[in-house]
Amino acid sequence: MTALLLSLALAGVAQGVLHEFVYEAQQPASSVSVAGTFNGWSPTADPMRPNAERRRWTLRIELPAGRHAYKFVVDGSRWIVDPGNRRTEDDGAGNVNSILTVLPPDYAKPARTGDGRITASGVSHQPDRGDAVWDRGRLFLTVRTRPGDVRSVRFVPEAGPSVALSRGEADEFQAVWKGLVRWDARRPLRYRIRLEDGKDWWLGRRGLLEADLPEPFEIRPEQAAPLVPPAWVEKSVFYQIFPDRFANGDPSNDPPTVGPWDAKPKWYTFLGGDLAGVLQKSGYLAGLGVRAVYLNPVFVSPSAHGYETTDYLRIEPRLGTNELFVRLARELRAKSVRTVLDGVFNHTSVDFFAFRDLRENGERSRYRSWYTPHSFPIRVQNPPNYHAWFNFPSMPKLNHADPDVQAYLLGVPKFWMSRADVAGWRLDVADEVPDDFWRAFRRTVKALDPQAWIVGEVWGDAKRWLGGDQWDSAMNYPFRDVAVRFLAQRSEPAERAWARLEALYWRYGPTVSRNLLNLLSSHDTPRFLTVCGGDRSLASLGATLLLTWVGAPSVYYGDELGMEGGPDPDNRRGMRWDLVRDGNDLLACYRSLIAARNASRALQSGDPVLLLARGDLLAFARVLDNDLAVVALNRGDRPADLRLRIPRPGVSSTATLTDALTGQSRTVRRGVLDLTLPARSSAVLIPALGDDPAPQSERP
Repeated sequence: MTALLLSLALAGVAQGVLHEFVYEAQQPASSVSVAGTFNGWSPTADPMRPNAERRRWTLRIELPAGRHAYKFVVDGSRWIVDPGNRRTEDDGAGNVNSILTVLPPDYAKPARTGDGRITASGVSHQPDRGDAVWDRGRLFLTVRTRPGDVRSVRFVPEAGPSVALSRGEADEFQAVWKGLVRWDARRPLRYRIRLEDGKDWWLGRRGLLEADLPEPFEIRPEQAAPLVPPAWVEKSVFYQIFPDRFANGDPSNDPPTVGPWDAKPKWYTFLGGDLAGVLQKSGYLAGLGVRAVYLNPVFVSPSAHGYETTDYLRIEPRLGTNELFVRLARELRAKSVRTVLDGVFNHTSVDFFAFRDLRENGERSRYRSWYTPHSFPIRVQNPPNYHAWFNFPSMPKLNHADPDVQAYLLGVPKFWMSRADVAGWRLDVADEVPDDFWRAFRRTVKALDPQAWIVGEVWGDAKRWLGGDQWDSAMNYPFRDVAVRFLAQRSEPAERAWARLEALYWRYGPTVSRNLLNLLSSHDTPRFLTVCGGDRSLASLGATLLLTWVGAPSVYYGDELGMEGGPDPDNRRGMRWDLVRDGNDLLACYRSLIAARNASRALQSGDPVLLLARGDLLAFARVLDNDLAVVALNRGDRPADLRLRIPRPGVSSTATLTDALTGQSRTVRRGVLDLTLPARSSAVLIPALGDDPAPQSERP
C-alpha cells in the first residue's frame, strides 16, 4: 500500500462524502432546507429542491465523514426530525434531533481482524493536529483506525523502548488507540506507528506501508505543546451571570417596561438586573469561592439577552455605564474574581451604525460590503432579504471578509482591555465566524495581555479551533451531555459515562482539557435541576461531577440555590435571593465542593484515574504528583459498598482522607479505600480541607 494511496484516501475524507437527504411532506410546502451540525444549524444554508407537487424534497450534498445531528426546516419556521430516519437523540437542551453517521466508501465493510488487510483511509495519526500532545514530561499519543481493522497498535521510537497503545472508545466510525510516552522534550522525537492485523503495517510521516519502514514522524518540543492556556483558568471556578436577571442594584436605570422580579420571563421582557446589582453581590460571589465571572452581553442592545449589539463600545444604559463597568471589574479583581466578557462578533442589531446606514442608503451605503444583502431596499421582516443569523431579522450577519469589518471588530478588545480589567472573552456562535478572523483576534488579545483567556462557543468537537492559533478553550457542552445522560436521565451506565469522559479528555489532551469550560446549565439550556425532574439529590451528584472533573467548572447563576427553568426563556428567571439561607442543601453542597476544589491542587490540575465504573457507580481519582483526590458517585436507589484501590504516589499506603461533603474521615489501608455510599449520594475525599491556595499575588 503506497503513501500516495493513503494521502489520496485522506484527501477524499477531507473533501466529504456525497449524501442525499430526502423529505416526504404530507402537505405541499413552500420551502424546505436541512440544518445540522455540518452547517452551523443554518436554516438557509442548504435549501432542498422540490418535485412538481412540492411534497418530495431532495438535496445531494457533500458531508464530512463523521456523526451529524440534523433537522428539516419547513416553510422557514417548522423544525422537524427526519420522518424517514429512526435514529434520533435528545440533545439535553429540550430538543430531539435526527442522527446520521457518514462513512467513507471503504468503511462499509471493516476488515476482519487477522486477515492482513488494513484500509488506508481508516488510519489517522496527525501529530501537528493534536494527536501527540506533551504535558508534564509525557507525550499523549492517539491513533485512529476503523473499528475491527487491527489487533494492536504500538509506538516505536528510533531510540528507546516501544509502547503498546490501549484501545479506547470506539463507535461505528472509528476506534481510538491511546498511550503515554515519557519524553523530556529537550530534543526532537522520531518514531513510527506499527499496526498489526495478521501482518505488520507501518505508519509514518508520508503514509502507510506493509513491512517496509516509512519515513518516521518527527516532533519538536514547540510542536508538541502548541497551546498553553493561561494558568489561572484551571484553578478557577467560574460563575455565569445573566445581567438583567441577577440583581437590581439601581432601579433608576430600569426600562419603562420592567416587569416583576418573580415574573415568568418571556422573550422580550426586562426584569431590571444591572451591573450595580453585580457589584452589590460581589461579596456573595467571593464568599461562594468563585474565581471568575462570565457576563452575558453588557453592550448596548435592544434585547434583554444582549446578543443583538448596537454599540460595542458602550455599556447598555439599563445595565449601567462604562465607568461603572470599569469599577466593577476592578473591585471584583480585588476580591480575586476575574471578569470575562461575552463578545458577539458574528452579527449585530439592525440599529448598529453600519446596518442602519445600509437600511437608509441601500446600494449607495458605504457599509454595503459589511453585510450580505440579497436585494434592495433592505427590509427588516421575516424572512429578511439579507443574510441573518439563524434567519432572525433582528440579527444581520457581518461579512468578515471585509477588511473594515475586521478592523472595527478587532478594535473592540483593544478598547475594553485598555480601559478595564478584562481577563478574557467568551465568543458567541464562534464556529460560524471564519477561522482567519479568530487568528487575528487571538493575536490582538494576546498582544494586550498574554494571560487573557479566549473561550469559544461550539456545541460539538472544538478541536479545529484549539491548535494554538485561535481559541484557548471551548464551552464543554459534551461534558454536560455526559452529566445529563448518566445522572439526570440515568439513561447510560457508569461504564459508558467514563468512556465518554475519558474520550473527551484524550480528544484535546490534558493541557487543553484542564481549561475547557465545563457546565451543567447555561442561558441556552434547561436548568440541570429541571432536567433531573426536580430531584435535588441527582442535582447534587451533577454538582459533584462538575466541580471535580478535569476542566474549569462554570456555575450558571442560581443553580447553586436550586433554581429551575425549562428551555429558553424560562431558564432565565430572576435570581432567587430568598433561597440564600441556612438549610438550603444544594447551596451547602456547592459551597463545600467549591471549597474543596479551591483547597486541592489535585482537583484543579490532576490527571483523572479510573477507580470503578459499574452500573450506577462511578469512582475516579485526580492525581497531581503527591496530591490526590478521590471522587465517588452512586446514582442508584440503594446504598453501595465500594472497595477502591488508590493509585500511588498520590497517597501513601496508609492515609486519612476527609470527605468534603460530610466532614467524615476515611482511612486508606494498604492502598485500599473501603467506602459506603448512601443512595443518590457522592463523596469527595481529599487529604485535608486547607486554606484557599491562591498565590499571594492573587489575594486581595
